[in-house]
Amino acid sequence: METKMKRKSRQGLLLIIIGTLLAAAGTFLLYSTPEGFDYILPAPEFSEEDPVQNELDKLENILEVPWTAALRQQHATISRSTTGKDSATATLYAVSEGYFDLVHETLSEGRLLNRNDMTGGTVRALINQKGAERLFTGGDALGKTVVVESLSLEIAGILKGGLKAGESDEILVWLPITAADTGALHFQTMEIKTRVTGKEQKALTAAVLKNRNAGGTLQDGGRMRLAAMMPLWLIACVTGVFLLRFGFRKLRFLSKRLRARIREELQGQYASKVSLRAMPHILLFVLLCAIWLCAGWLLLRLIVMPFYTFTDWIPESPADPASILSCIRNLMITAASSAAYKSRAASATETASALIRAGCLVCMIGLVPFRRSVRPPE
Repeated sequence: METKMKRKSRQGLLLIIIGTLLAAAGTFLLYSTPEGFDYILPAPEFSEEDPVQNELDKLENILEVPWTAALRQQHATISRSTTGKDSATATLYAVSEGYFDLVHETLSEGRLLNRNDMTGGTVRALINQKGAERLFTGGDALGKTVVVESLSLEIAGILKGGLKAGESDEILVWLPITAADTGALHFQTMEIKTRVTGKEQKALTAAVLKNRNAGGTLQDGGRMRLAAMMPLWLIACVTGVFLLRFGFRKLRFLSKRLRARIREELQGQYASKVSLRAMPHILLFVLLCAIWLCAGWLLLRLIVMPFYTFTDWIPESPADPASILSCIRNLMITAASSAAYKSRAASATETASALIRAGCLVCMIGLVPFRRSVRPPE
């Protein structure tokens, strides 16, 4: 019987360790993903008569925050020559000027795209390391030419990293957004990336984008990050409540001891002497009470934080059931909604969320046999 209990204890401990590692990996991926505020919509058709620069000029006139735009095409055919030999599939990003100021990628060789690449006759592009190794021997792609669909691209730089969360193709290519005017490429989505701070600025930017380009999907990196952290948030809230309860019981115990000690000393000594000797203990007790109140305030802020993030307002009165139910309904609808188009950051956030949920679930499953096995016999 004891051997069976020990085996269950080891199995439970192993599950807890695996779950913790999964949750830690998800948290690391979550906070390594740049937080942004994106608006994603079906890509318009561009041509030399209706160039992409017209759309960029309109966005420049309406947006008052740092922004950049990118067109995305998945499963595009890429090869080293026009004959199509050794072809593969790639995800294309046609990016506007300043894209790499908002979306940071690590440069391995060559250079990033500049203004001349946006307006010049030769289309220069960037490729990731995995793509360079896949298409060229030894990954020596710098200065070489690749053919995407029917468009020739000269490799100006190589970016580190291979397949990322949310990418269905192993090869990633970045090219100037003006390449969309040739009509050779057919992009599926257009991503307008912004960097905004503050709830009011986000709401204003979202309204402007929706009015200018209806039918798109807003993706708030802050909301998605907090939604992904919900399992850990719940654990932190429950743990905080139990710690506050434990601290309250300790404070009650200390209060009773302090009162009993003062009452006992008053029977044989003057009140002035007793008060002087008890003053440090009273001040320490008051300090502990203040720390407990601050911890309670921080826990309360942690508990109501999703309402600030996922809803546009807070219940006017804690005693108003309709107001609270409306907030909870908005919270559930927001958490359950899914976007038709996803950016790379959103896909990475979903992957991190799945890891965190799986890790928390595995920890809970492992905690049951582990807790039973370590419980002392009655």
